[in-house]
Amino acid sequence: MPTSGTQTKPSFPVIKQLYADSGNRCAFPNCDAKLIDGATVIGEVCHIRASRPLGPRYDPNQTPAERHGYSNLILLCGVHHKIVDDDPESYTVESLTKLKEQHAERFSALLDEEAESGTKLLMEHSAVSIGQSGGITAHTIHQVINNHPPSGPAEHSLRRQSEARRLLAPELQRTIDRVLYIHGRAVANFVSHSADSKVKPTDRKQDFIPYWPKLYPNAPQVRDLGEDDAAALIGYYDSLHSLNDDVNDWWEREGQLPVNLFNSFLHGASKCLRLALICIERFELEALIPPAYESWGTISSRINQALKSEAHARNAHLARFEAKAKK
Repeated sequence: MPTSGTQTKPSFPVIKQLYADSGNRCAFPNCDAKLIDGATVIGEVCHIRASRPLGPRYDPNQTPAERHGYSNLILLCGVHHKIVDDDPESYTVESLTKLKEQHAERFSALLDEEAESGTKLLMEHSAVSIGQSGGITAHTIHQVINNHPPSGPAEHSLRRQSEARRLLAPELQRTIDRVLYIHGRAVANFVSHSADSKVKPTDRKQDFIPYWPKLYPNAPQVRDLGEDDAAALIGYYDSLHSLNDDVNDWWEREGQLPVNLFNSFLHGASKCLRLALICIERFELEALIPPAYESWGTISSRINQALKSEAHARNAHLARFEAKAKK
């Protein structure tokens, strides 16, 4: 918990310098999105090293001043903020710092008056959005874990935990199956637009909306879960909310390239599936709910195959991009 006087967010002068150097454009390569368009704020103040634990690239040794200082911040549009935070292995501290420096070199600094007014809008917007996407929602953890402290003999507690996992397993399986479908449609659309195919898929917005559980988090048995089981479930279901918000926020938003749109959905669905793998193991889904047909394979094998297909699609996309650049 920050103590009195501890810096908890970037200062006005820091964001003003950041915005002035940005040229009012997202710093992601080849993204021409304006950070501020009239009175509409599209850009987000993003931490290179996460602003809080569990966030991407978090550095516990940073001081508050370093964490919220100019060198640890970058301005991105909402889509690319999510992309870099969902894939910290690809978007490292070093690569983001270099990306930011190269972006600043391409643009002239904004005039002081424009930088001043834009910073005020960014500060107002950041009061809600600043920080990192993803991660486990703290208030949800406390609601699930702390409302029902363990009581009684240890064997009774273990039995309740097992019963809770069995109760929640079917709807967990149902939501994972839906994400697998969404991921597959995101891959198909991403590949089609990347390759500039003449025939495009006809998916609608609702085809990318996740299914929601009916028992979690309100069923009393949820409070019987062990801490690690609860944390795994929370992380997964929070990722569904992130995917849902991304689809609702960006579907048919003016000026978005379809390939970038479906790339974003693909990142979101991929994150859901990776978190789902943890739940599958902890809730023993493959033992409790075997596949209807042996030829389907286990749900873990289907997820791993989906992630391989995604990697292949991305590699092909990069190869096409590099080939065009050479021409």
